[in-house]
Amino acid sequence: LMISSLSFGTENSLNVYHYINGNQNISWNSIAQIISEYIAKISNLEKKIQEHLQRNQDEVNDAAIGLEDGLNEEVIVLLSSLFTLIGSVAFDADEETKSSLSSLFTDILFEFLKVNTPLTGAAMKVLSNLVPQDEDSRFKFWISLDAWIFKCFPLSVTDDSYRSAFQNVLATFSDISGFLNLISRLLKVSSKNANGYMTFGKFVFPLKLGQSYRKVGIWPYFDFIFKEAFVRSRMLENLQGRREIELLVLDIIESSLYSFDYSVILNSIPAGANLDNLVITEDFFAYVHESPATAVMNYLFNEKVFKVLFEIASIGVDKLSTELEND
Repeated sequence: LMISSLSFGTENSLNVYHYINGNQNISWNSIAQIISEYIAKISNLEKKIQEHLQRNQDEVNDAAIGLEDGLNEEVIVLLSSLFTLIGSVAFDADEETKSSLSSLFTDILFEFLKVNTPLTGAAMKVLSNLVPQDEDSRFKFWISLDAWIFKCFPLSVTDDSYRSAFQNVLATFSDISGFLNLISRLLKVSSKNANGYMTFGKFVFPLKLGQSYRKVGIWPYFDFIFKEAFVRSRMLENLQGRREIELLVLDIIESSLYSFDYSVILNSIPAGANLDNLVITEDFFAYVHESPATAVMNYLFNEKVFKVLFEIASIGVDKLSTELEND
């Protein structure tokens, strides 16, 4: 944690990265090995508990079984500290350093998400700091995240089943916060044109995301983000937590709207351009349907969603001043 606190800013982040890299006692590779070993131990613990339940049908002493494999509360503290170190260095790192950390830790962290721990949200926040600036390089993140959420969950054609898939892996405030942080980074527009919009015809996620095991596309993500995370955020009594969720969703909305350059449609008319030739999908209609901007606009006109937006926008100056004083 002490080393993590020294990594603020690009220069300091690079210094800490090289310090760990050249350290005789601990290195980035050894950190990756430690996390991998604990993933294997936790996975083994889960199997033992399941086998015990199948044999005895009575209560299981998780702690006692865990101690046999060296798993206790100190392990959570250790892993949490390692996640903080990786995340804090990656947060301000240049793209080359971030790429190096990402190649080492991304697959490991997605494997970590598959085991049951209280650090699911923390792992996703680390992953959010490893997301590269180049949109095409993010596809690996999308594919791994989508498989973790949906691939092993029994889905039906209903939206409710998709929301249940999210709820199955996102059980706590920390989980949802970490998930929104990761989605916010994955949707961030980097390849902008002069108007600030994303290069026309591209996506920040893989084409046909989820193909072969669910209905394709990004719409299920927005359904959960708006109907579960955003709408239900007003029920949070903790003001700081509510702000955190709402700010992340507002950031997701902004990025999504900037992912579609509407001016291209207007300019194509006098130019006589065929929009089908400008997009990566089979045609322009498919591009519009799969665009994050289309999904966001759809949900923004949902009464429960725009009611929350108006509540945020209509906060009075007096109330805002009081809240700032209490921070």
